[in-house]
Amino acid sequence: MSEIDVLRQIEQNSTSTQRDIAKNTGLSLGMVNILLKRLVKKGLIKMERLTPRKIKYILTPEGIKRLTTVTYSYIVSSINYLNRLEGVINEVIERYEGKNIMLYGKKDEVFSVLKSKLDHHGTEYMVLNNLEEIHKILNKNQDGNRVVITWNPECCEELEKKNIQYFCLLDKL
Repeated sequence: MSEIDVLRQIEQNSTSTQRDIAKNTGLSLGMVNILLKRLVKKGLIKMERLTPRKIKYILTPEGIKRLTTVTYSYIVSSINYLNRLEGVINEVIERYEGKNIMLYGKKDEVFSVLKSKLDHHGTEYMVLNNLEEIHKILNKNQDGNRVVITWNPECCEELEKKNIQYFCLLDKL
């Protein structure tokens, strides 16, 4: 993906220096130099010397096509992932209907989709921010009518270390 990162940088600013590209992509200056030469050789970019020390990088039609193809693939992949995620969430809603659902994890994009689906179905849930809250609730009601749902690998590890049973959305994707 490093080549794509460099192509994106050139697309955004064709007068970026190799140092600028390295800084913005997190690549080393030497790696950027190698990748630029490779991209020229593949015909994805052209180099135009503006001054003896300044070079302009230009995406070729082939370079634009490559960027477009990668972007399109990423969009399709993301939509497929979201569709699978929604399917798993629907299964979870059916499986744990009538149980007290506790959500534990980062409030990220997956959380937003999960929360939206639960709200849409009218499913009640609690959002918990730490393991102590979970322990208090589980210890108070040991009727087995509660389920902890998470989606973050770090949270899965935390819950396992504390021997708390949970359902991880990632396990089903």
